[in-house]
Amino acid sequence: MASTSSQDKARQLIKKAQTEHKDLVGACISAVVAALVMAYVISVAKPGVVQLVLAILAVGAIVWAYMLVARSPADAAWKAATVVGAAVISVLLLLGVSTLLS
Repeated sequence: MASTSSQDKARQLIKKAQTEHKDLVGACISAVVAALVMAYVISVAKPGVVQLVLAILAVGAIVWAYMLVARSPADAAWKAATVVGAAVISVLLLLGVSTLLS
């Protein structure tokens, strides 16, 4: 009996992640991609046009992440946690990759 209840709860959480929190996951992925691209752009000794385009794309990914959070039907607490979590992960990733590339 408890097994069925926990399986139902797990199914509900998976369904919620696939519907309501889909945009929040996309925002985290977008923030990580932006951090990786910016880490590369920062590490280049003589930036050129390609790095400029990549930097603009990274900024676009950050804006896209915020737009995904804004359009998500999730609660405000989930949205706030996503923005803070994505920012922390992105900064740590940016610092780590920048250190490795330099």
